[in-house]
Amino acid sequence: MGLFSRMFRRKSAGTTNPGWLGRLWGGGPTGSGVNVDPATALGQSTFFACCCILAEDVGKLPVAVYRTNEAGKSVVAKDHALYKLLLRPNGWQTHVDFFEQMMFGLLLWGNAYVVILRDGRGRPVTLAPINPSQVTVMVAPEDGSLFFQVARTGPHDSAILRDQPLTIPARDVLHVKRLNTGGLLGTSILTGLREAIGLAIATEQHGANLFRNGARPSGILEHPQILSEGAAERLRRQWDGMYSGTNNAGKTIVLEEAMAYKPLSMSSVDAEWLESRKFQVEEIARVFRIPLHMLQHTEKSTTAGAGLEQQSRGYYDQTLMPYLERIEAAFDRAFGLSEAGISVSFDTWALLRADIKTRFEVYAKGIQWSILAPNECRVWEGESPVENGDFRMAPVNMMPVDEWVKGGWKNVSTPAEGDGSGRKD
Repeated sequence: MGLFSRMFRRKSAGTTNPGWLGRLWGGGPTGSGVNVDPATALGQSTFFACCCILAEDVGKLPVAVYRTNEAGKSVVAKDHALYKLLLRPNGWQTHVDFFEQMMFGLLLWGNAYVVILRDGRGRPVTLAPINPSQVTVMVAPEDGSLFFQVARTGPHDSAILRDQPLTIPARDVLHVKRLNTGGLLGTSILTGLREAIGLAIATEQHGANLFRNGARPSGILEHPQILSEGAAERLRRQWDGMYSGTNNAGKTIVLEEAMAYKPLSMSSVDAEWLESRKFQVEEIARVFRIPLHMLQHTEKSTTAGAGLEQQSRGYYDQTLMPYLERIEAAFDRAFGLSEAGISVSFDTWALLRADIKTRFEVYAKGIQWSILAPNECRVWEGESPVENGDFRMAPVNMMPVDEWVKGGWKNVSTPAEGDGSGRKD
């Protein structure tokens, strides 16, 4: 076979198997014989569930622009151009949709791209996310500056990018990278999961084929007499037609001529198949760093002595935070925020709301050591402020901090000496 024949044959095979193109995004053939790419991976239930958990957890977090004031305190910068954009990035998405799409890009392709559309004065007015498969990163040979070549694959892309050049400069693209190991691109999570997902898909397909075809005998028919080859074949066809396959499950079996039906118990192969499915859930969750209880897989959800609450906290610290910090850093770089004392930050307090014990311990310590005022805690809990709840208190008899600074502590008495308030008239 000549060189050209081999080349064209590989090209023909590539119409159904992405080959090198799929491997760019962590996809490609696996040892199980299943081709794994972003599309096929999303068809695997555990992988899809992990992606949804991460995307939805990021999407539901409040995000805002903050400015550091002269007192060194971070305050919401409502006058900044990004403030409204983070609430409504574009005309077709909410901020939840926007960040969910960003997370799917990071997980499946290792990169998320957002084209920054500006008005005539150069102010950002729209954040348009682009499917990573449509983007090619290019480097100018003269000075090494980056450009992003964005393919228009439909009327929507063509409409929103109609005023943009085919190759967009880096200053107009927000690029978030997942786990950069060197170079210009991030790494897809599929890079470390191809074989695990391939085996999981192959296992599911094997089970589906068995159920569809009734390939595994569920029992044995015994006849008191020796049947001819034709009679045995006729009996087999009749039995398969009446009782094989999922559509015939649950039908009543009628036996004639003193025949007997002996069901087969679960074989060791069946048990291994079930264990393999469980193991693949754990393997995929391990790479994502998703606690098993979040995947409704509770057999080993409290291993290593960690309760569910501690595992959830570990998920927040070790799994979710790196993604949030990457996104925040990408906004800082794209818009030059830190130089102006501006930052984009996710409000992760919402993630702790389910843990009431931790919340109220934080409130108590904050009030006790003059860090928080009672009304601040009430607002976070969705309650209305109360009168005199804006004072910060000092540990000694919990008096207002302002009076403590002015020397009011000299007038402090025990409750027995005063009126019970801890303060002399």
